Amino acid sequence: MGHEVVVRRILQILSALLLAYATPPCLSAVTADSPAAKIRAGHAALKDEKPAAALEFYQSALATLPAGAREDRFAATLGLARAAAWLEKYALAEENYRAAVTLASRDEDRAVASAGLAEMLNVADRPRAAFDLSFPLAPKSLANAVQAGRAALVLGWENRARVALESQASNITSEIAETRLGRTFRTQMEEVRFRTAPVLSTRFEYSEDSDGVRTYDTLLGLSMSAAMSQVAPSPFRWDIAGRYQVVDDGQRHTEIPQIQGGLSFRPSEDLKVTLGAGVANAGDWTYPLAAAQAAYRRSDDWGLEFSAEYDAVKTNEALERHIKYYTATIGGDFRLGNTVFAGAIFRQWFSDDNVRTGGVARITSPSFLPFGPGSPAVALQLYARAFENSRTDVVGYFHPKRYDEERLNLLLSTRVSPSWVLRAVAGVGKQSIEGERSSTFNTDATISGQLPRAVRVDISVRHGDSAAFSSSGLGYSQTSVSMALALPLQ
Repeated sequence: MGHEVVVRRILQILSALLLAYATPPCLSAVTADSPAAKIRAGHAALKDEKPAAALEFYQSALATLPAGAREDRFAATLGLARAAAWLEKYALAEENYRAAVTLASRDEDRAVASAGLAEMLNVADRPRAAFDLSFPLAPKSLANAVQAGRAALVLGWENRARVALESQASNITSEIAETRLGRTFRTQMEEVRFRTAPVLSTRFEYSEDSDGVRTYDTLLGLSMSAAMSQVAPSPFRWDIAGRYQVVDDGQRHTEIPQIQGGLSFRPSEDLKVTLGAGVANAGDWTYPLAAAQAAYRRSDDWGLEFSAEYDAVKTNEALERHIKYYTATIGGDFRLGNTVFAGAIFRQWFSDDNVRTGGVARITSPSFLPFGPGSPAVALQLYARAFENSRTDVVGYFHPKRYDEERLNLLLSTRVSPSWVLRAVAGVGKQSIEGERSSTFNTDATISGQLPRAVRVDISVRHGDSAAFSSSGLGYSQTSVSMALALPLQ
């Protein structure tokens, strides 16, 4: 009996040795190199803040996972989307979030993937699509409430943003409030309150041109909202402002006090209407002011805008001659892929019987990150404008028979701190004044942020040598600096 046990043991050892020698070396690492192990490695890499490594792990796992492994494919696809978003590869992230929404088999998984997809749609400047996706899920998911609120604020739907965010207000614990999602929620609620509260605002601008003309422009205004409605996408908002301008060319000095009021409202989600009127005085001349605008946007891909304005030409000579104008403009934009095409045509009727007809066109590329993740977002824009005047014998303002300008603009945007954003535009081009061409350079930089007590501030610096109302022709340039403050009163 003892010999049989020994023989059986020897046979077991020999069988194990034969199996070991017959097994290919690569299969000895199957467990460590399996799709499930790669997914776990991807999760660990994300936790260790190594999104590039995580991306590789998830892509490798998806390459070997069978189509039927739905849960594993969901985990890998969702992880890949998160890693790509971290690396600011937004197109790749959007593609994989879409796939994750399809792969999700549980409602909570679908909500997580939908929130990620909505965030990518917001990043891609498609707020309507982001809102439509995330708003129905807001009551069940904080992440979706935040993305719905973000989209609604971009669209100017303050009431919709309030509804989405308040659906999660009772779920914000002290622990959640300290997370990135909790801080974003708080920031959006503050933005809703700011936009719907009474706001006292002031602005000062100083400009000087190459002809020595200096302009001082000061404004003090108050804006308020009517009672919030659960039906309208945004509240009815009105404003009143006093404005004081001085135009000084060294020989003449004109003061222009004015008072103006306005209102804006949305009859529907697609339409916004803005109206304004006032009265101004320049020396012995008192004249009315009026403005109206209607913006119609049915989708993220296209929109239309109509506007009209009645004002005076604000140069010293034009004010002395009581020259005023009326402008009518119709414009629109549409998106092809992620490139935006925009244009407008306008006509101006002057009180000296001159009629100006012209147009503006812009083609703006998608934003890109030339210096990698975390760097400023950059876009390129082709810009062109042209107009013709029916009369060239008028005085007081720029009035060539024909004017053309073409320019290449560089658009830059970057967040310099959690509460401060820098936006800048710089462009070089050519302009033609009655056939005589010259080079142009224009730049505009604005830094926006928040001071204590929720005071908003905007500081801008501009310089350009493209033609304006006050232009004297080739070689003309103008530089300006401005500051605006807005203080909520609640």
